[in-house]
Amino acid sequence: MTDRDTAPRTLTWLAWLATAWIAWELLHDAQSKLTGNEGSVYLFTVLTDGLGFPGYERAIQLGVAVAAMTTAIFVLISRSRGFAGLMAEGIMGGVVVFHRASPLCVDPYGDGGALFRDDQIAHTLARHAGPRRAVTP
Repeated sequence: MTDRDTAPRTLTWLAWLATAWIAWELLHDAQSKLTGNEGSVYLFTVLTDGLGFPGYERAIQLGVAVAAMTTAIFVLISRSRGFAGLMAEGIMGGVVVFHRASPLCVDPYGDGGALFRDDQIAHTLARHAGPRRAVTP
């Protein structure tokens, strides 16, 4: 087996690794929204109050959770991965914007920004979740 043979395999393996991270991150975030996690309720309360929709945090939480779960499923299906990558990029891009442009800040939980960091990683990987062609030298 030559380097020429292993390059496409390596890229395929890396694409699946990125896909798994994105799906895990989306499902993990959706789980905290669906269970009414105290931190998630706080975040969405700050957002909805700041956007002028007080009292609608639960509805927006559920909408974001459903979008995240749908995206996680689509990102695992090879044929829909390109579209799902765009969906994931949009969801995670929204996370970045709302954390940076609202009173939430990057570290709302006082954990050193771990949640924000993980979402940033998923946002970056979402750009690479689309179908890949074999690399030719």
